[in-house]
Amino acid sequence: MQDLRDKKVSVGDKVFMKNDETPIKRMLREIGRRAGDGPAAMAEKLGVSRAFFNFVETGHKAAPERFISAVAEKYSLTDEQLEELKTAAWASTKTCKLDISGL
Repeated sequence: MQDLRDKKVSVGDKVFMKNDETPIKRMLREIGRRAGDGPAAMAEKLGVSRAFFNFVETGHKAAPERFISAVAEKYSLTDEQLEELKTAAWASTKTCKLDISGL
């Protein structure tokens, strides 16, 4: 059977990677691995649904500050690790909001 993990998949005019790897996903997986937690256990420990956790990992939802804070608290991150997580979260977000109310 052909391995599709690194293949591009087209849906309409959008192209997706099978295993969407983002900076925050890599970091969350490493944090969880060190604690012996997989994604489902991390989501439960953080008090979020597995679906929400996945949306954050893949960059389809921005990681709210309370999510980042919960990761730092539950997994005892150092200040340096917290800053790395914030940077990874920012770099992983696939959406952008513009405030044009003053235009």
